[in-house]
Amino acid sequence: MYLFSAAQIVQASISIAVFFTFMLQFYVPLDITWNRIKHRIPENRHNISQILLRTGLVIFVTGIAAAGGEHLGVLIDLVGAIFFSTLGLFVPALIEIIVDWDEGWGRFQWRLIKDVLIMTLAVFGLVSGSYYAALEM
Repeated sequence: MYLFSAAQIVQASISIAVFFTFMLQFYVPLDITWNRIKHRIPENRHNISQILLRTGLVIFVTGIAAAGGEHLGVLIDLVGAIFFSTLGLFVPALIEIIVDWDEGWGRFQWRLIKDVLIMTLAVFGLVSGSYYAALEM
């Protein structure tokens, strides 16, 4: 008999990965914010100020996530439906159409057909995913 199920091992692995990478995700917002405020802070306090700013951002975002509570899953579903379908499917297919515009789309224009099908799938995913996420709100 196994002590842990595969699902528990996966959940623990994801938790550990989030724990170690959570603050890393704030690199870009921290850099943007830091460039706007660093001239107001004395040079000898830059390190501690960056640490405090990063910690404050993490606490703020974690607080928002905790306040969302039970509705956080629905919000994640909605954001996933919108952004994955656009940034993960629609935009790359559109970029490939634009890049291949002068070169052509291959025999029987198969690249164009493929990209149009991907874009159609993206629009379908956007509409249906957003609709079902909005129903649960």
